[in-house]
This record gives sequence, C-alpha cells and structure tokens, in this order.
Amino acid sequence: RTTSSGKVPWSPKLQGFWDRLSLWKLLLKGRKRCRVSSQKVRRLMKKARLCTAWKKTTAELEVALAAEQRAYKQAKRQATQLRLYFLKSQKAHNRFLRLRRMKQREEARRRRRAQQKGSTGGLRAIQMEEQLPDGTPQLRTITDRALVEEGCMQENAARYDQTRAPYTTPPMAEPLYTAFTGAQAEANSIALLEGRYSLPDLLDPATTAFLSHCRFHKDHVPVHLEVTTSDHVYFWSRNPEDKGSEPHGLHNGHFKTAAQSPVIASCDALFRNIPLATGFVPSNWRNLMNFAIEKKAGDFRLSKMRTIQLMNSEAQANNKKAGRAAMQYAEEHSLIPDGQCGSRKRHQAIDLALSKRLVWDLLILQRRAAGWISNDAKSCFDRIVHWVAIITMLRFGLTWRVLSSMFNMLSSATHRVRTGFGDSERTFKPPSVIPFQGCGQGNGAGPPIWISVSSVLITMMEAMGYGFECLSALESQLVTAQCFCFVDDTDVIEAGNTVHHSGEAIYASVQEAATLWAGGIRATGGAINPEKSFWWLIDFEWDSRTGKWKFRGKKAVAPDFELQIQGLSGATESLRRLEPDDSERTLGVMLSPLENLEAHKAQLVAKAKDWAEQLRPNLLHKYDVLPLIKSTIMKKLEYPMALTTLDAQQWTDIMSPVLQVCLPKAGVCRNFPGDVVFAPLSYQGLGLPHPFGCQVFKHLEMLLRHMANRTKTGDYMEANVQAHQLETGMSFGLLQQVYTNTAILASDTWMKRVWHELKGLDIYVAYDSPALSHRRTDDSLLMDLFINLEVEQEELLWLNWCRMFLQVCTVSDIVTADGRFIRRSAWNGLRDECCRSPYQWPRTVRPTRQHWDLWQTTLSRALLASNGPHYQLQQPLGPWTDRLEDWNWLLSPTTGLFHRHGATWKHFCSEGSHTTSRRYAPGPSLPSCPWWTAPLPADVLRATVHSITGSDRVLLTGTGRAFEPSACSLLFSCFGNS
Repeated sequence: RTTSSGKVPWSPKLQGFWDRLSLWKLLLKGRKRCRVSSQKVRRLMKKARLCTAWKKTTAELEVALAAEQRAYKQAKRQATQLRLYFLKSQKAHNRFLRLRRMKQREEARRRRRAQQKGSTGGLRAIQMEEQLPDGTPQLRTITDRALVEEGCMQENAARYDQTRAPYTTPPMAEPLYTAFTGAQAEANSIALLEGRYSLPDLLDPATTAFLSHCRFHKDHVPVHLEVTTSDHVYFWSRNPEDKGSEPHGLHNGHFKTAAQSPVIASCDALFRNIPLATGFVPSNWRNLMNFAIEKKAGDFRLSKMRTIQLMNSEAQANNKKAGRAAMQYAEEHSLIPDGQCGSRKRHQAIDLALSKRLVWDLLILQRRAAGWISNDAKSCFDRIVHWVAIITMLRFGLTWRVLSSMFNMLSSATHRVRTGFGDSERTFKPPSVIPFQGCGQGNGAGPPIWISVSSVLITMMEAMGYGFECLSALESQLVTAQCFCFVDDTDVIEAGNTVHHSGEAIYASVQEAATLWAGGIRATGGAINPEKSFWWLIDFEWDSRTGKWKFRGKKAVAPDFELQIQGLSGATESLRRLEPDDSERTLGVMLSPLENLEAHKAQLVAKAKDWAEQLRPNLLHKYDVLPLIKSTIMKKLEYPMALTTLDAQQWTDIMSPVLQVCLPKAGVCRNFPGDVVFAPLSYQGLGLPHPFGCQVFKHLEMLLRHMANRTKTGDYMEANVQAHQLETGMSFGLLQQVYTNTAILASDTWMKRVWHELKGLDIYVAYDSPALSHRRTDDSLLMDLFINLEVEQEELLWLNWCRMFLQVCTVSDIVTADGRFIRRSAWNGLRDECCRSPYQWPRTVRPTRQHWDLWQTTLSRALLASNGPHYQLQQPLGPWTDRLEDWNWLLSPTTGLFHRHGATWKHFCSEGSHTTSRRYAPGPSLPSCPWWTAPLPADVLRATVHSITGSDRVLLTGTGRAFEPSACSLLFSCFGNS
C-alpha cells in the first residue's frame, strides 16, 4: 500500500492553504450530517485564524472551498520555490538565535567585570589571628602554598570534630553513641522510632525530650528508592557539566555524555542502584575534596569562611535523589512543621520574614507579652551527628540501607583540600577512631537532613507547650507560631497564655524555652552561637496622653533579667537583649518588633552606595548601564520590599547614589528629571522602574497570593485583619474602611501602613472577611453611630477606648433584653456578663471619669429619647436573632431565673409573692442545693439583670424574645433551599 505524502515539498505558507482547505471540507461535511471531530474543527479554525468560519452558510462554504482549491493549485506549482525560501529563513533564524545568545553572554561578561565579579581563581591566601607582645590582636596574611593547605586542613579537621571538642555533646557520649552506631544500631534505631526503646535515666531533659519525639508517624511505610534508566538520563540531562565534583572519579561531563547511549545509561543506573539496595560504598566514593569560600568579601580568616565539600558525581546523584524522595514523603505526610521554611518548594525567605512581622503585629493588637529569641546554630550542617541524622531521615521514609550508604561514605572518607594552588597531595582524617560528623555543605541531601532534624526540634517545642497561640478575633480560629526557621536562622517564641500576663510574669517560661531549645540543638550535636543570637522581651503599657498602647522598654520590664544559654565552649552565657525598636538583620531584612523605618532606609542606602562606589571606577558601554541597574541593584532593593513601607521620597533618596554614578555612564545628565528617568520607554522615559511602584506591587502580590492560597502567612494576615476590625468596631475589614474615619483607631502595624499606602494611590483591595454581627433586628454598630454624629477624631479615639473596655460592638450589647433601655452597667462603664461575647478581646485598661462623661454625652445624643433616669431609647430594638446558647442569664416565667456557671446552671427564685416581682435570689432547686440539674424549661427567655450591691441578689431589667420568621419568609426559604 502506498501513500501520496511527500510528493509536494512542505513549507509553512503552503500548509496554510491546506489548513483552510481542510477546514472548509470539514464544515461542509458537518452540514451534510456526517460525523466530524469538533476538536479538529476548532484546532483548524485557530491555526487558520478563522474563528467565525462556522457561522457561514452552506452556500458561502461552497464558494470559499472552490476559491481555496484554486488558490491551493496555484500555490502548489510554486511549492519547490516556497520550500527553498523557508529553508533560507530557517537558517537565518537559527543564525540569529546563535548570535543573540553570544551577544547576551558577552553583555553578561562585561557587566560582571564592571562589578568586579570575575573568577577569583581559588583561595591563595589566608589570615591567621595572633597577638603582639603587648596583647594587641593582629591578622597575619599567609600566601605560602604549604602553609595555606596546612591551615585549611587544621581548620576543617577541627570543624568536623566539633561534636567532641571542646566538649562532648550528648549524642557522642555513652551509652547513646555505642547503642546507635554499634552492631545493634539498626535495631535500636527502629525501636526508638517505634517507641520501644528505653532511654537511659542519666540523659539531660532536653536530650530525652528530643529523642522521645523521634517517632514514626501513623501507618509509616518506607520509600522504595530505585534509579531507573529514564531517571538517570533525566537527571544528567538537567545537571550542568561544569558543576564541580571530586576528581578521583568520573566527572559530570562523562555521565552527561554516557547518558546519550541507552546501553551505557542502563549500566550506570544499575551501578547507582547497588549502593541504594545494599548499603555498599564503592571505594572511589570514599574521597572528599574541601575548599573554602568567603562569607564576607575580604575576610580570609578560616574560621569565618565556609567549607564546601565536593563528592563523587555518582554519590552526589544518589544523595540528591534520596533527599528529594525524603522531602516528597515528608510533605505528603505533613511531617514538616509550618515554621520550617528553608529548602522547601513554594516557601521563600521573604515570606517567613513577613510572617514574623505579622506575628509581632498580632502581639501589638492583643497587647500580649512574649519573649522572642533569635538564635543562630553554629555550623549546623557540619555538626549533625550521623546517627541522629539517620534516625530523623528514617522518619522521612528512607530505608536503613540507603542511609547506611550515604553516611558510611561520609564517615570513612579521605579528605583533601583545594586552593588556588591546586589540589593538595596530603590528606587528613579524624584524630581518633571516631569519624568526623556532619553531613557536609555541598551535599545534595544536606538541606533535607537539616529539615528532618529541625522538624523534630520544632515538634518538641510545640509538644512541650512553648510558643504563641491565640484565637482569631472574630471567627475564633486557632493561630499558632512556635518557631520560625530558615536553615540555621531560628526564632523561638514564648508568649503569655492570656493577654493579661505581663512581661515579668513570663520571663521564667522564656528562660525554660531557651534552655530547652539550646538543649535540643546540643542533642543533635550542634550548639547555639551567642555572638549571633539576641532576644526581645515584649510587653506593652497604656499611654493616656496619646490614647495608644506602646512598647515597654528594657528598663521598664524586668531590667535585671538575663537570658542564659549554654554556648560554644559549654559554659553558660548571656544573650544580648535588645530594645523593641532595635533592628537586627535577619533573613536579609532589618527587623524589630517595633517597626523601625529608619533602619530599613539606612540598610538600603548602604547597599546603594556600596554598589555605586564599586561601579564608579569601571568602564561600561552606554547601553549596558540601564540593564545593569535593572538586573543587579534593583533586585537587591526589591527583596525587602514586602516588609518595607517607605514613601516615594524615601525611595528617591535611596536611588540617588545609584543615579548619580550611572546616569553619566549612560550618557545622561546626572540631574536629569526623575519623572523622565522612571518613566516607561513608551512615554520617552529611560524605562527604569520606580522602587516605590515596585514596593506597591510587592505589597499587592503578598496580600493577594497569601490570602488566596491560604498559606500560613495568609492565616496571620487574616488574624491581623480581624483584630483590626474588632479594634475599629466597623463592619468591614481594615482595607475596606474609610482611612480618614478610622485610621486613628487602628494600631500601627504592617497592615495599617499598607492601607495608608494604598489609600494615597486610590487602590482598593477587598477581602471576604467576617462582619461584626448584629444580634437583633434594627441593631446598629456603635462606631457607625459615633461617626455619623461627626464627632472629633480625638473624641472618637476616647469613645472607642470606652467601647473596647466594655467589650461591646453594637447597640444591642449595651441595652436591656427588651431593647428599650441602656443598661445601667454600660452607662456607668461597668462590664456585666449577661451575654457571652463571641469575640476575642485584647488587653484594655479602664478609662477615666472624664472619658466616661464623654461616653454618656455621646450616647445621649445618638440613642436616648430624653435625659431621664431610665436611659430610654428613641427607637426600641427588635427581636433577638442570636443564639440562646450565648446568654448567661435566662428567665422562665413559670420556674424562675437561671445563671450559667460553666456547664451548669444556678437557679434564682423570685423574692415576692407576685409574678411581677423583679428581684431574684439564689433558691434551692433541691434541698440545700441551688444548682439546677434538670433540663431547662422550654419557655426560657433571654434576660438582663443588675447585681444588687452587697448581696447575691439580682434585679431583672428586661427579657427578650427571639425573632420569629413570618409564614411568607419561611415559604420563601423553603423554595430557596429546594
């Protein structure tokens, strides 16, 4: 059988004729009631760009088909020539792509050189600390190859042996070390994870707590790890050839080339499977190459540098596969706490920094005391004890054989160092029979190993009751935060259990949390570095002059208290305590509980100046300058924009050093108008994005992304929005309120500052947030009434203070149950418990007599019919629409009054002989027992009472009935539900 394909040379132009011809044929076929693929028709209409072709009549389709057939026959005569034109254009296009790639590489190379970021050529000098005879410290620079290599070896040997020197960490001490590294290591590890292993009694509490939380999750099933040929080929197709590897084996280029052959690729995949299945370690894997890189430019002290380990290419490939499998297993089974954000997909460092900011704002909105400990784990990857890492990775689904291969390679490896002089011929090994510890920086499984270890630490802190917990203000959803971790940077939180606990009341529990966390770090082989750690003790006080809450300083709250932890040497050391507005750089951002905009600006100005000074002496092509700004310094400035709330003028000041240096290099006057510099190219500007606009877009992106995706950061945002809504007493969320009306009522938080920013640009963002509920018909919000009266802003602030103290939101919260009078307690500024509030209120203090006079005067203007002694409303409120379960006082006309005490009810009997008596006293339901044990009567009504001073009797002030829907509304609701 033969086909006619290939007789006409193909070209895109000729294909267009054929597509249109096929389309008209299919449409006509469909008009004749024949079966036609609608998907094929839609595809042809899209390719031919004839989206309305299906609307043509049959006659029009026949005319179009005939015309297209004639055009196709004419074009087919030129098919060979069209094919030649196409081939020439394709070659030109490929040539254009190659030239464009070469141009981009050259431009990138020039820009890197302009920033002095060329290849360093390796470490060719080190600095050693020594003291002069007079005791003055001095740095001595060493450039001799032998001395540089010797210094690197000594530093690396000490770094990998930190778990035993200067003191032995708990997992390296007996009997734990022998139990989990000896002949019974596998059995003991599985027994520990299953909860069958009995821990020694002599362990310190933190180590016991850490190991007690190393447990398999329910229905644990290990992951079967196997390298298929397709996995092997896919890995090496994506792995870059120039990535470094240990030189005692094949490098990445060999494997990338071998992956092109199916036979060799299947053999390589088989060789990688043997260690995974048996725990075997090939001899060429037992070599590690160490080289040092600078943490800070120009600092060549070995103790301040980072050591990277190069491993065998095959071993590294297996480590990465094991790490990915462990992370996937842990994410699927929710084994990673929310506070751990490092090395996880869809988790960014700036999101974690924003979460910290939002939790601080929750403390501000609730006026809750807390201790906040920001700590740094010293050389976290280099100090993880192997058997601890194996146990935590077993939790993440890996098998004993896979982990044995990985860690036996690390513990039995021969180490060398690489410097700018080349690879050392000398090697170094552990100083004793106990192998070096740590998973090694550069290990593909290193980040998952640290996540597995830190996940147990965070789970331990949560199980021991430390952290921050609260209920959202309106919906009472649980909001928690125990730790915020991003690799080795960790923030430990210990907050008061209620909003009424002071800073002095919680500092003992803060010390216990710090001790437990530091002990948990030691239980993994690590240690806290006190030099890089600090803490805040957060508490608040009322400022009666401004009508706002403010932070208490160090001298005002527990000034003599020092937070103690065990340091690097094993001795107890004090952590540095900061003022609430003292900012420290964490996660690349200047952060403090009390927002410090000047610290943000100073950091950004320093970045801009350093970048400009680095670029000033270098030559650049004019057309390289503006792209260089966009791709380098703008990216540095954009990173913290999610947290910063600087105005446009402040951002202009930050960009000034950059423009003063770069505009002349681009052939533009350095005093060129800023409006033109930051205008888009389409409006004849230079096309530089204004950083203030970038900040606004970043804020919008954070608001929309986190709230829509319901992330943990989104939960903190929602809690902030609800707390602000309760604070302002309005029916809408903060961003939907009128800024000029209620801004004075809101605490200074990130959400309020973003609200101010969006208001200035007339940007409206709406959230589907819960509303403050009206509890009866004809009800109103108190703050709406006060705003409609057009009271002064300062008076509105004092009125809101009174409202917050009484913990009321609506008119129904302050009136009697019959809806006719204001309750005497609400009028005089006294809280009562007639009804339980569904909201979570912050800490408040009692207003002064002067403010209660303003409260009474404003209520009289807004609600009262006259100034009589009974506080009668102008318009009585309608029936109740809330739940009967929310009331603490209920009245049965036939039985008496009932008062809720927890889950039980106390019975009150009328004092008078007439049913109209309004005085009630505790009366026995049973002999000598005032507690009501039977079900409540069916005729109970909502009731408000007033306590009689000096006695346990109460005065009934009103009763109210629930709203009863009419027959029409019931019928409508029935049809609506159906």
